[in-house]
Amino acid sequence: MPEKPQRKTPARKSVGTTHAGVQEEIARINQPLDSDLVSRSLAAAMPTASALADIARIYKPLDFDLVSRNLAAAMPSTSALADAAKSISSASRMWADIATTLDWTKSARLHSEALRAMNISSTIQRQNEALRAVDWDVDRLRNALPSTMQTRESEEDADNGLESEIRRLTEEIEIQSGALTAGEVNRSRLQQLITERDDNITKLELKLRLAFLLHQVHPAAQSLLEADNSFRDSFEAKDCWGFVLSVDIRRSTELMLKARKPEKYAEFVAQLTRQLIKEILESFGVFDKFTGDGILAFFPDFYSGKDAGFHAASAALRCHQIFQSHYREHRTSFISILQDTGLGIGIDYGRLHLVQVSGALTVVGPPVVYACRLGGAPAGSTYINQPAYEELSNNYGNYLHFEETSLDLKHEGGILAYQVTATAKSFDPQQPEWINSSTLDDDAKSG
Repeated sequence: MPEKPQRKTPARKSVGTTHAGVQEEIARINQPLDSDLVSRSLAAAMPTASALADIARIYKPLDFDLVSRNLAAAMPSTSALADAAKSISSASRMWADIATTLDWTKSARLHSEALRAMNISSTIQRQNEALRAVDWDVDRLRNALPSTMQTRESEEDADNGLESEIRRLTEEIEIQSGALTAGEVNRSRLQQLITERDDNITKLELKLRLAFLLHQVHPAAQSLLEADNSFRDSFEAKDCWGFVLSVDIRRSTELMLKARKPEKYAEFVAQLTRQLIKEILESFGVFDKFTGDGILAFFPDFYSGKDAGFHAASAALRCHQIFQSHYREHRTSFISILQDTGLGIGIDYGRLHLVQVSGALTVVGPPVVYACRLGGAPAGSTYINQPAYEELSNNYGNYLHFEETSLDLKHEGGILAYQVTATAKSFDPQQPEWINSSTLDDDAKSG
């Protein structure tokens, strides 16, 4: 007996099936709708298939118009979308029941945790970048200064003055603290160590207060700073009168480009700077800072003495000689020798304000501004401003020669300046009063 041919079920159409196609598919079904079949059709046709499937299972047998309207809601038809909206509105109670079965709080919690994890990851990344920046800065600072700038004239200089005292006291405090921690002493020795340590700490605190003046003043002034409170307090005062001296290497960029090697130019500038600083200190000036292609110094009246102006002017003239001699000795470091390079030096006089910045003593005020601007004088020249001219010409007119000139300044135009040179007459300036006190103090210590 031949087998009864099985009825083939029409293939289900894709999500993109048109409204007419859906109606045709439903019309071919001549028996009551199968709920499972409707559920599968809904799951394939609509983005809310699972919700509609639940609706279909709740309402058996399924209303044909309701199914049609829900199917039409998935099609790109304005009328179908309107019908679907009405159907969904009428079924709001069923939608509410279905919504209660969904764990929306869990989804929101997972979303919050994901955002928190992203924030933590961003914070860790920023911290890692900051640590890499710190590491880079440390490496850069280690290699910033040429080795020639870090050396000193001799090993003996490193063991003199307040610096060696600070190092010695620090070592003694460490030894005494170690002995106290180890507990290897008896009661009397313990009390002695405590007293000695406290005394050394007091001395160390005093010396650290003076450390900002190390290598900024005359070597003889360092010991006096510790012994004489009034001398020390004068550097902590805020205002004073004095001369400011600015030294600038003219055509320094061209000079650097003509160096045979960068190391040669670094060595040239480092050695020149040390000689200029030594000249400033020996002339009873206070070294302020190295500017990259020159130096800044000042000669306050309380420190440089009554002849502070002549000390500044004579130091400037000797700085020119130092450069010419040094440049001549280092000709082999350059591929060609410039004839119009040298030092431009500016000097001004007025009221100064002393401040401590980054552990060093510096000076601010209008005389600093104009001394630096006058440092743009031609190579080999020293230009002074009007206040400095009045002081120097009134007190040392027989020993210094002044010639009027002009200098163009940025934002000001041309200003009157005076070029100063030495006359044939010699003058022996008076040393500051503190130098005698320092000598007596050294003699007393020797005796």
